[in-house]
Amino acid sequence: MRLQFIINFMLTAKDKQFIQEIINSSNDALKKEMKNDIANFQDVIIGRLDKIDQELAVTNGYGDKLKNHEERITKLERNQPVPA
Repeated sequence: MRLQFIINFMLTAKDKQFIQEIINSSNDALKKEMKNDIANFQDVIIGRLDKIDQELAVTNGYGDKLKNHEERITKLERNQPVPA
């Protein structure tokens, strides 16, 4: 209540304009900093997603070979004669 009184009746228009400019410049700097932080975070996330995408592409490309890997090894071991 007291602050509102000071703002409405004790500050001149020039004072109010000066305060508003300070708030706006602070907001602009904060907005720029936040935009940079968000952009950096997005870069990190996109980098991680790209790595996951690459791993999935490799896994999908060799998926049929990986699925029956143990089965294939067992078949090879059965078919290979054991040296005496």
